[in-house]
Amino acid sequence: MKLNNISPNNFWIYGFDAKSCKDFTELKWEGNFVLLFGSEGYGMKKLTEKYTDFLAKIGINKKIESLNISNSATIVFHHINKLRR
Repeated sequence: MKLNNISPNNFWIYGFDAKSCKDFTELKWEGNFVLLFGSEGYGMKKLTEKYTDFLAKIGINKKIESLNISNSATIVFHHINKLRR
């Protein structure tokens, strides 16, 4: 995970990939951000990952290989919406 002191254009870039060490629920969801999701099964491309400020994963049951992007986005959006209320 990279950590920058200043977010360019007042946005943080969060990338979601199963190989990340940090669970997305452990992050502070403050300010403006852009969410980038890796593809089902393959994860995030290295070139895309290079432009993220933070990498996070969605903790899932080990019996499930991966989530499709609509399921991943729904889980993250629900969590962030719940925190912002």
